[in-house]
Amino acid sequence: MFVYSLYGLGGLICAAVYTNSVKSALLVLAVGFAVSAGLFVRHAELRRCAIIGVCLFMAAFSYYRLIDSRNVSMLSVGAVTCEGEIVSKVVYDGDRVRFALRVHKVNAQPVTAEETVQVTVRLKNIEEWKRARDVFRYGTQLAGPLELSVPPEPTNPGAFDYVRFLYFQHVHRVGSIEGLNAISYQAPTSSVRGSLVAAQEWLAERLKEMYGPDTEGLLSGFLLGSVTEIDSETYAKFSGLGLTHVIAISGQHIGMFVAALVFLCRLAGLSREHSFRLTMVMLPLYVFLTGASPSAMRALIMGELVLLALLVRRRADGWNVLGVAFLGMTAVDPYVIHQVSFQLSFLVTFGLLLLVPPLQVRLQWMKPAFLRGLVAVTVAATLTSFPLTVYYFHVFSFLSPLINFLFVPFISVCIAPLAALSLVFGAIHPGFGFLAANIVDSVLTPVLHFLYTIESQRLMRIVWKSPSIIWLTLYGLLVAFIALLLYGKIALNRKSWLLCIVLALICASLPYVDRRAEVRITFLDVGQGDAIVIQTQDRVVLIDTGGIPAVPFDGQTWRIRRKPFWPAQDVILPYLYAQGIGKIDQLVMTHGDSDHIGGVPYVLTHVPVRQVISNGDLPRSHLEQEVAALMQAKHISHAAVSGGQVWEEREGVRWRVLNPTGITGSGNNDRSVVLLLEVYGRRILFTGDLEREGELRLLADGMEKVDILKVGHHGSKGSTSEEWLTQIKPDLAIISAGRNNRYGHPHRDTMERLNQADSRIVRTDECGAVTVIVNNKQLGYTTVKNGMTCR
Repeated sequence: MFVYSLYGLGGLICAAVYTNSVKSALLVLAVGFAVSAGLFVRHAELRRCAIIGVCLFMAAFSYYRLIDSRNVSMLSVGAVTCEGEIVSKVVYDGDRVRFALRVHKVNAQPVTAEETVQVTVRLKNIEEWKRARDVFRYGTQLAGPLELSVPPEPTNPGAFDYVRFLYFQHVHRVGSIEGLNAISYQAPTSSVRGSLVAAQEWLAERLKEMYGPDTEGLLSGFLLGSVTEIDSETYAKFSGLGLTHVIAISGQHIGMFVAALVFLCRLAGLSREHSFRLTMVMLPLYVFLTGASPSAMRALIMGELVLLALLVRRRADGWNVLGVAFLGMTAVDPYVIHQVSFQLSFLVTFGLLLLVPPLQVRLQWMKPAFLRGLVAVTVAATLTSFPLTVYYFHVFSFLSPLINFLFVPFISVCIAPLAALSLVFGAIHPGFGFLAANIVDSVLTPVLHFLYTIESQRLMRIVWKSPSIIWLTLYGLLVAFIALLLYGKIALNRKSWLLCIVLALICASLPYVDRRAEVRITFLDVGQGDAIVIQTQDRVVLIDTGGIPAVPFDGQTWRIRRKPFWPAQDVILPYLYAQGIGKIDQLVMTHGDSDHIGGVPYVLTHVPVRQVISNGDLPRSHLEQEVAALMQAKHISHAAVSGGQVWEEREGVRWRVLNPTGITGSGNNDRSVVLLLEVYGRRILFTGDLEREGELRLLADGMEKVDILKVGHHGSKGSTSEEWLTQIKPDLAIISAGRNNRYGHPHRDTMERLNQADSRIVRTDECGAVTVIVNNKQLGYTTVKNGMTCR
């Protein structure tokens, strides 16, 4: 079955990669002919395997294409009246409620095919917030006005692709509801799925009552798969340490559940057979209670097959069990191959089956046996998960294997039994679970703080761009070569070691080979604010960091969202990681406004920064004081610049400081650090929030034409004056502004002046992030969106 699953995987990948193209048909034919060569072998078993494999390859390809051809929406965009049923867990986040709604009727007419819409309800007051918690449940029937729209596309390179994510869940529309007054609802009817979702929410509330803030969300994810309860910063720290598998239900959790349940059944006096049967019944309930993630479903299928084999007293072949799990899951939903958790789960399980047995043989000298097994599992899991880790998450810590080696047994042996015990007794009454919960809290909290301290140091950590297919192929060859060495298929001598080292060095260096003689300037879409990343061959410069997290202006705490949009966290850091940037050489704070330096504390905390550049003004706001304190605590060099300073990175790349000048009394905006980048004969001007007074002052000092202008103060009326444009004559004007911002930026007068100056205008609110690439031959730019105004 494992071999057949590889045929199926090949068909699914071909169908997914080469969609609607001639290449698809050619590839299928090529693979079909290549595999069909096995039809002419004399060995009957191999011939039968090849025939079935070819059929399975073609069936998987056709099945994926059939599903994909039907994955379209029949719902129109705009205001409609919908009737439907909530078919997901309801997530409350401040003044917003989110859930999936399966639509039955639109404008009182039954839909031809039921579709699922991802709905967001915006609550207007505390009364609606309280009512929502009583109204919205899994299975609740809703009717009322719904504003349907297409899911928003990513507006920055490296950003999460929400459209693609929803597409593979067969969701093509998002809906918004303003308030609850216009909604009518009916209580949900009883269902197994609804009961499991309600049970998960109820148990999560029990954990909140028993545990402190440091451990409650973590244990909700660990025991119940309720990752929405985990603080985003905590999740990011676990991700940086390579421990996300601990807080998401996976094979490790399923294995512990099966072992614990069988042990308890035997302890209660049940026979071996009855223990296995009861576990086979309870295991699916636990998996669906915890959300039925792809990794949990893989473990469920494999666990059921292993238990069945034990029940009939036969040995379960891990390879074939893995193949059955793959074929079963992809038969239900072929899109599951696109989910990261599915890919990681199957790849790591494959690595464990492949590498653990020979590693344990090679480590016979290591005593005791459980330590040998733990080392083998850690090495195998690290080797096989590494390519997907750097491909999707871009960050790998070389401390991760050691931390997993120590932390996973600690969680499995010490924390898991007590935490589960506290949940079982706490389900009866919170008071019954407090003793075990207090023990877990007192033991786990200092360990977590220690881990967070290690993570904050960013020790032995690398940041890579998503590797190419060539790199992934070479890495696969390296792992295959290591496996052949371990199994003794290749002689362990000087030549084999040399070849292994050469492959490893190529894999380690390949991501750094592409060092082109060019400068890449990315004006990120951070809403109403500025954030510009300049990448040269020698260094990375970040100019401003966007604004602070969005919080309610009226001070109502119930409206504060668990994870509000924060440009530094949600845009800048993902972009840096996607570009393989692990440190910043210079961080320029143009001036002290929060929409320019609101993310500086986050960046200083999460990315090594060599030097901070500012206009030298004394800190006035609390934000500026926080930045100053962080720079001092982290011993970051600080340089106050002024007009006239020049530094050259290399031949053809020169920076000039044009502002601030020595004139005092200027407004905060006109004290902005203004930088001119001269690169390969091109001139790019970064103006911060410079306004007319500052512009006239620079004109008096003698400004020349520029190729690209970052328009000052987001295109406000008081910036980008006619005199300024007449003198500098920018070919391209880039405006960084938020969509539908409350300031009305960019102002129509500014837009008219830019048009009269014959400047091509590109706006981040319309086009998303703008990337300018300059080399010694040409200057060009691209935008994330491709509208008419972005070309």
